[in-house]
Amino acid sequence: MRPASIVVVEDERIVALDLSQRLQEMGYRVMRTVARGEDALHAVDALRPDLVLMDINIEGALDGIEAACRIRETSRTPVVFMTAYAEDETLARAQSSRPYGYLIKPYESRELHATIQVALARHDADAAVERSEERLRLAMDVAGLVVWDWDPRTDRGTLAQPGAVPGDLSTLLAGFAAADRASIRTTLLRGQPVTGVWPVAGPVDGPDAGGRWMELHAKPLAGTRLGELRGSVESGTATRVVGVLRDVTGRRHAEERLRQAGVVYERIADAIVMADSRRRIVSVNPAFVALTGWTEAEVLGRDTDALLHEPPHPDGFWEALGKEPDGLWRGEVGLRRRDGRVLVALQTASRVPEAEDDEVRYVLTCSDLTSMRRAQEELSYLAHHDVLTGLPNRALLDERLDHELQRARRLGHGVALMFIDLDGFKTINDSLGHAAGDRLLQEVGRRLRASIRDADTAARLGGDEFVVVMTDLAQPEDASRLADKLLSLLAEPVDVGGRKVKGSASIGVAVFPQDGGDRGSLMMAADSAMYAAKASGRNHVSFYTRALARRARRRLDVEQGLRRSLERGELALHFQPIVALSDNSLVAAEALLRWEREDGVSVAPQQFVPVAEDSGLIETIGVFVLERICEHARAWTEAGLMPPRLCMNVSPRQLERGDFAGRLHRMLDASGLSPDRLEIEVTETALRSGAASLRQLDTIRALGVRIAIDDFGTGYSSLSALKHLPLDRLKIDRSFVQDLPHDTGAVAIVETIVAMSRTLGLCVTAEGIETDAQLAALRRIGCEDGQGFLLGRPLDAVTFAERLRASAGGPTRPVRPLRG
Repeated sequence: MRPASIVVVEDERIVALDLSQRLQEMGYRVMRTVARGEDALHAVDALRPDLVLMDINIEGALDGIEAACRIRETSRTPVVFMTAYAEDETLARAQSSRPYGYLIKPYESRELHATIQVALARHDADAAVERSEERLRLAMDVAGLVVWDWDPRTDRGTLAQPGAVPGDLSTLLAGFAAADRASIRTTLLRGQPVTGVWPVAGPVDGPDAGGRWMELHAKPLAGTRLGELRGSVESGTATRVVGVLRDVTGRRHAEERLRQAGVVYERIADAIVMADSRRRIVSVNPAFVALTGWTEAEVLGRDTDALLHEPPHPDGFWEALGKEPDGLWRGEVGLRRRDGRVLVALQTASRVPEAEDDEVRYVLTCSDLTSMRRAQEELSYLAHHDVLTGLPNRALLDERLDHELQRARRLGHGVALMFIDLDGFKTINDSLGHAAGDRLLQEVGRRLRASIRDADTAARLGGDEFVVVMTDLAQPEDASRLADKLLSLLAEPVDVGGRKVKGSASIGVAVFPQDGGDRGSLMMAADSAMYAAKASGRNHVSFYTRALARRARRRLDVEQGLRRSLERGELALHFQPIVALSDNSLVAAEALLRWEREDGVSVAPQQFVPVAEDSGLIETIGVFVLERICEHARAWTEAGLMPPRLCMNVSPRQLERGDFAGRLHRMLDASGLSPDRLEIEVTETALRSGAASLRQLDTIRALGVRIAIDDFGTGYSSLSALKHLPLDRLKIDRSFVQDLPHDTGAVAIVETIVAMSRTLGLCVTAEGIETDAQLAALRRIGCEDGQGFLLGRPLDAVTFAERLRASAGGPTRPVRPLRG
């Protein structure tokens, strides 16, 4: 027997992996694991599993209950819910999908296995019922007569059909209920005929006769020979009973269909009108009365067109309907109510084939389209508006902006486009939760909508990005006043769950036609201006200028070149020595990324690193740097040249997104590099970027990798929070080192950092040491390690390996060249 196949729908990756493993250990086959309701529908449609294990609270537009309902509608695959929610509302919603089980997390494997087995068994039973019903429908299509002959003295008889086996009355009437057979036997033995219709539960005239209705006519006869048989017998004198069985299932079903049709006619929501050959009304159903306000008595005998249709069907319509192959027409009509109002309805007009004495020639059904039109309007609204804020979305913004630009060209007016980005929104979202972030976005949308004219447009592009289109612009100063007003409004505190949250925004403004002649160029100009506003310190308004255009062009060139550099192998690592200030011995090396284009031009890190951060390339570059460090470490170790510690910079974005800690763990395992030989350097910004980043750092520290704060002292860290962070080292920013030893303030700061580090058990490295005086001052203060041009410039990997070789205490070997 093949193992049962299962699709798992769970958006918690770790939970999904654990569940898949448990299922496989139980002997089930996990066909696929998905995290979204939409993906679950595709998986079930493509794979046809035996069972779906469904979490209720999952990612995507469909939650687990909605997805289960869709699965039931399309494939009838059994679904078992797994959830931590057991509230009445959730249970009530879950019941609508008719699940085959409901597991409350956490659950034991035995409970899971039992639930799955019960669900599969129940589904098999349901399938068996459906197959049985199908056989019943086929059996009811068969009609015929079966003659039977029974001797009540011996209780033996036979069916008059080929292959019939003699048997007793129970055999002849197999399938009849025991009580019915007993009643029939008693009546016949009394000498009385039997006539009636009985339900038959078992086979009578073959294996497919189950579930039928059989009409039985049987008459007891007296005598022993055929010529002596007589129909009038006394009780107990019957010597033979002859009967006929006739399958009347079709008739019974026809009667049932007529009854059902009557029920449908009376209760269907669509209005139904029956008319004769001259289109005079002969019958209407209750839905027609409710929809039109006419009573049946008021409309009988009236002309359908003259009474109901506004306008009437054109001449020749009814004659043409009779010539259609299916005698059917469907379309929208105006339906006149009794109160004179005209409804838009979807009407189906059909011609009934002529039959003798049948006065109904036409059947009209009408569906009120009011709800459908309302639904269409709602769908159109959802397609063009942001669900969270109710503001126009990008699609509607593009449509309105194109329209306003065409209008402005025709009338000679100006149009201002304001690109708005909320400052620090991610921090609020991460620290207070997504519900708080949504509340803030909703309030921003409300304030924008309340601050503009009816002719203007406020839209949300997504995330924390908004756009305002100001029409009929007479002079740029009008846009400036509105932008300043919006800046002030967005800086006002927002009540989020009882907490006052104060935000700000950066606004970039571009004006048509001077800053762009079409939607695309105007959006790019406003976007460039917004980035300039952020660079100016945030909470700022910046107008687009030609200088911004040149800066944006340079930025785009750097981004495109950076993407190509990964493919062309233009990126490489240099290593700057870090030494112990007590004896100048090499204790570590910091890996620094360098970019030399194929034309020989070197691009400074301060030019390309910010672009990589903003474009998202920093994640790919970070993986490259980590791979290269591990490869160099392995090659140097094999050659006997490994330095005590290798340091690398990690961007906040790498910690915020993806599984950096997991990737780091895998690379360390693959390279054989001991975790305590690697130190990652993060900025103070990364420590404040949210709970996700701190969780990653905790995981990294648990691996044994060291963590240092780079450029310490420039990010306004909370000193009281340092003791709770997974840190090993502070790196004093070069801005403090460069003022040593003459600036007493710098000396005091460095002394404080060193003393505090000792108290917290942290190591200290000073950056940017360039003079002997700075070095001497740091030694007096008691700083442990240092780096800078005085102690060693960054070196390419080959040159750095030679330095390692020169300081090696034992035998060394040639360094294996790296791939690529």
